[in-house]
Amino acid sequence: MVKVTVLLPKPENQQAFDDHYFSVHVPLVENLPQVQDVSILRTFEVQNMSIHPYIVAQFSFENREVMDQSLASAEGKALYADVSNLLDFLPHPPMILFAE
Repeated sequence: MVKVTVLLPKPENQQAFDDHYFSVHVPLVENLPQVQDVSILRTFEVQNMSIHPYIVAQFSFENREVMDQSLASAEGKALYADVSNLLDFLPHPPMILFAE
């Protein structure tokens, strides 16, 4: 199993970010081919970290090959294209971790 974890910093305009993130970006993640276990959590406390993410998003795939195919699909390209819209709200790009 491959898990993708995205740590999003606190946006400058939370309401505008939330409106776009939850109505546009999250559905794009959920529509990825063969995506599993999409989870979006807001952090309320952080320990032993120098950053305080606003949102921790996680989703998984059966393996790397499936992930690569999914992210290369039309749905994956739409997801990547929307990232630039998110960056307009954020003080810096999100941290993205790929793990298995």
